[in-house]
Amino acid sequence: MNIGNRSPERFTIDVAQDVLDDLAARLKATRFFDDLDNEDEYYGVSTKYIKPLVEYWADGFDWRAAEKRLNSFDQFKIEIDDTPVHFVRKAGKGPNPTPLLILHGWPWPGEFSYPLLEPLTDPAAHGGDPADAFDVIMPTLPGFAWSTPVTRGDLNYWKIADILHRLMTEVLGYERFGALGTDYGALVNSALGHKYGDSIIALHYGHDLPPGMFQHDRYWDLTAGQPIPQDASPELRSDIMKFHSTYASHVAVHMLDASTLSHGLNDSPIGMLAWLLQRWKKWSDKNNDFDAVFSRDFVLTQATVFWVTQSIGSSIRMYRNAVRHPWTPSHDRQPTVEPPAGFTFLLGDVSPWHTHHRRAHRRLRERPHPRRVQRRQRQRSSQGRPLRPLRKPGSLCRGSPRHLPQGSQSTPDHPRGQAVTAPTERDGHLAAHKGGRAGRSGREKRARYSIMTSRNRNDGVVANQAAELRMRLDERKRPDEGCRSVPVR
Repeated sequence: MNIGNRSPERFTIDVAQDVLDDLAARLKATRFFDDLDNEDEYYGVSTKYIKPLVEYWADGFDWRAAEKRLNSFDQFKIEIDDTPVHFVRKAGKGPNPTPLLILHGWPWPGEFSYPLLEPLTDPAAHGGDPADAFDVIMPTLPGFAWSTPVTRGDLNYWKIADILHRLMTEVLGYERFGALGTDYGALVNSALGHKYGDSIIALHYGHDLPPGMFQHDRYWDLTAGQPIPQDASPELRSDIMKFHSTYASHVAVHMLDASTLSHGLNDSPIGMLAWLLQRWKKWSDKNNDFDAVFSRDFVLTQATVFWVTQSIGSSIRMYRNAVRHPWTPSHDRQPTVEPPAGFTFLLGDVSPWHTHHRRAHRRLRERPHPRRVQRRQRQRSSQGRPLRPLRKPGSLCRGSPRHLPQGSQSTPDHPRGQAVTAPTERDGHLAAHKGGRAGRSGREKRARYSIMTSRNRNDGVVANQAAELRMRLDERKRPDEGCRSVPVR
């Protein structure tokens, strides 16, 4: 691939009117499903819920107003490895802003992440220190939304990592940068951290997705076929079943029938909207009201972006491509992902205790029930004491961050719906990977991440408050330590 001397070009969204007219005509011609006995959405998104939304989308929704709002952000586009890459870039306001790459998941591109821009680039305006400012780069993953049309059918997370590394280093000129990824973006995060560790200051995760996680015989199954433990408590069994009902369907269908599904969704706006809505609603914070947080105009803006770019199929294809074009390690060093890493989990997110699918139920047997841990954490918090560790020391040293227990309970310091960035090694400390190998700089790098409290799922980007996490990342090589503690202030 050769990008030559090309620079990113300014990008302005301007959807042709005939595309919008065609969308409106299709919406007005919708043949609604009778959908008997589904008022409680037991079977998925109900006709009762979606019909008024479709009618408003056809005759009431103002795309041009949404387009104007989206164009208020500094957008750019460039072709790398014969692949279009759209991104939003905002310079930090501080003496030495740290470059930060923010990676979305499926189906959360674009505007879901934009509320992070101001607090991260201008911390002083939000009660922070200008020294903690970031230069923020928010790419739309290739194959999603404005990073289209793609002319290659093999895109997946590790190929996207190669593309985005070139964007950050060769195109934008950053020698080193931080990266934050959730959902599919967490896989890109891990691939970057594995192959390009020397370029990464630190990684932050919203999901525990190590590279190669789908490379097993039951790649469509998040539990790899593991049954629920026979000795599981009723609460744990319920949590696991809820996890399956929330996440299993889209992974299985995207893996096994990506194109079969895409034929229908690419031709039917209500079909596409229903598929997206089911994810947005079920994956959002259950302690909040989805419709109160996400207005119908916001939801329809995101759906319209998928529709006018015809990117629903290429975004879905990313799942199976992780299997068809498997990731292979670039080295055999441990941990697999070497840069310092942190994570955030959200109270109210749907997930039982397990780590990634291969070891899920074995680990479930070994851990206390979430409610017992939450009681312990509430007691310590009410006494003004730091949160105790929720897992064994050094667990992040084995290659990737993993989920901590999550539930809908609140704590005195963390009301319902807030993000919690939890310590994992000792009281008041955050476990992080050893940040260096021989030959790395011995200087200390202080990185401050403003992690947003969430009104949705782990993408955690629709903020009502900002919870600030400061990490002092000591990059000096410590041959006697595979993992070290980093104070959380």
